[in-house]
Amino acid sequence: MMDRTSGSKKVHRADKTHQHINSAYSTGEVKSDAPLKGSAKIMPDAKAQILLNSLRNLIFPLIQNVVPTANDKACGPEAELFLVALQNYIVSIVHPQTAQNAVAGLSEKVVNLDGTYYSLSSMYIKVFKSKIELDSPQVHLKKDEVGRENALKAVEVTESNMVIPRHINDEQSIGLQSLLTDLHERVFNRLPIRLLYFKKQDDSNLLKISLLYRSEIYSTLTEALTRRYMCMPWNDPDRLWLIDSVTRYAILSHTWLRSDSGEITYDLWRKRDFDLLHPGYRKLVQFSRAALEDHGMSLGWMDTVCIDKSSSSELDESIRSMYKWYEDGSICITYLAESASVAEMANDLWFTRGWTLQELLAPCTLKFYDCNWNQLTSSFNDKHHEGVLEQIKLATSITEEELTGYKYPTRKTSIHPISRRMQWAAKHRVTRGEDTAYSLMGIFNVSMSIAYGEGENNAFVRLIKEIINTTKDGVLDIFNWAGTYHSTSSFLLPSNPQAYLQRDENLNVPDIPMEPLIVTHLGLRVPVLIFPFIETNIRPAEFAPKGDFFGMGTIRFAEEQWGSYPLTMRNCLILDASAFDSKNSFNERRYALIVLNCTGDERIINVPRQCFAIAIEYYNTEVLMSPLTAKYKVHTSHPITFQIQSKNSAMVPVQRDIWDAPVYHLKPSELQQHGIQFLSMYL
Repeated sequence: MMDRTSGSKKVHRADKTHQHINSAYSTGEVKSDAPLKGSAKIMPDAKAQILLNSLRNLIFPLIQNVVPTANDKACGPEAELFLVALQNYIVSIVHPQTAQNAVAGLSEKVVNLDGTYYSLSSMYIKVFKSKIELDSPQVHLKKDEVGRENALKAVEVTESNMVIPRHINDEQSIGLQSLLTDLHERVFNRLPIRLLYFKKQDDSNLLKISLLYRSEIYSTLTEALTRRYMCMPWNDPDRLWLIDSVTRYAILSHTWLRSDSGEITYDLWRKRDFDLLHPGYRKLVQFSRAALEDHGMSLGWMDTVCIDKSSSSELDESIRSMYKWYEDGSICITYLAESASVAEMANDLWFTRGWTLQELLAPCTLKFYDCNWNQLTSSFNDKHHEGVLEQIKLATSITEEELTGYKYPTRKTSIHPISRRMQWAAKHRVTRGEDTAYSLMGIFNVSMSIAYGEGENNAFVRLIKEIINTTKDGVLDIFNWAGTYHSTSSFLLPSNPQAYLQRDENLNVPDIPMEPLIVTHLGLRVPVLIFPFIETNIRPAEFAPKGDFFGMGTIRFAEEQWGSYPLTMRNCLILDASAFDSKNSFNERRYALIVLNCTGDERIINVPRQCFAIAIEYYNTEVLMSPLTAKYKVHTSHPITFQIQSKNSAMVPVQRDIWDAPVYHLKPSELQQHGIQFLSMYL
């Protein structure tokens, strides 16, 4: 074993040569994927001959338009480094697009798949980091991995740089070039910024794990795509699916470790600043093993190590894109650290975390793993496993139809009402308050800037405003909430998802509002119908409606002090003539119901039979209100719905089809005689 205090190495030579890395960041034995060939037993002349042979084997393929892998080792580490440097220098001239692969192995680790130990790759990491510095016309590879990745970011790998194999006809060449163009678009616009790349070392039980940036991903997948393309008939229509096959990746969903050591972050991976028995590293290895062995994936994404949180722009892009990354992943491996069986799933901490909601909804294929990294079911997709679905519903209230959306070809979550999706998130918790809003962007298909420090309420209100600005169908359902916690900018907008716990499940709102909803500095500008009402605890035998309509509803007021008495459940007469009599109002205080689910145009106003409203209190000696009339929302424990009826039995609400709610058609000139006012108000 390596003496970490003295820095010396003890090399044991038997059938294989084992090398140990003198590094403050690694412990344990480091096993090589190939034995070292450098030895004192080889004479200088023999070394020179080996080096010459290696140079010949390196240069000839490059001249013949083939990029070698330089598997032939020279007589020692220094000679091998010389070969690698020479190869990359020649490649940078002959094949510039492969220059980003110059320092192979810098971000690689090798682990034993049997789980008995985990070790760093013995690919001369210490030597590479201290001695390799290549200069080429396009890339300057610095001594550490940060410089290496910055260089890769600076090089825009384009399909024009790709070397097309020489022995193919023109039609094959055109087809391959087209595929590479599509691959470039896929990698740089749809795949995550970084991906883990893992593969077995030959026939051994060792797993090599690399962390690749987009340029490296493109280079790696280009090789795989070209190889598969050349093995197929040039006119085979299935070649169009090659891009999908080479870009398949697994994605991990998990809860972060709460121990002091925490997870393996991008910074720790870059610095190698962790023990090989680090629990976060073991989780990463288990994820890689599951992706490769159980699902045949050589690419994977794990949020802890694949996001550089020190870069604000990268963090912003990652959070905005995360839902899409989970949606595009071929399989989502979900690790339940507190569950040993399906029956225990509902109580797992995973179901309570804010970010895991999108990780449950977005993927098409989901596989749950227990605390020991065993698959919880034998099902190909746990989203269709009856026992799992029961546990998901028990933990989240999300039904099978809501989870799978298999009846709908469009984006799955968009078919569900806004208030219902908010209700899913109401009981989820996050570490940073702003993540309550950020973790819901993908579920509502909106995008907004990330600004940690703005506060949970401000972030959530920004989310609500983005939903209003980008949603057309069913947008009025965003007001289907109740409670006392509204935002400071508008009392129509809640300040957190918990306000949606008391949503009205039977609420029927029109697909499109009468006019656009506009967010202003005065509040939310909304077209509404205003229905005066008066409170009563006794249902009178005779109604005295203002016009041809009357109605009655029950409002469940929030339990709080209002004036000198607590407001509780009260009956209300709507459009009753007495509501317009100032003698019946205390201190000129009036009540009105602001009906939100109304539609129409300048000719006809559609007054819904089943109204969805909020209650306001205002002080005004005039009957009619103005857009800026001073008003206050009356807090209720549930959304307000009520029915209106006509005195004239011949007047019945109409429906265009069975999906529409019944409405009365009124001309704008008739509204006042019925005690209804149409107005665009700032609420």
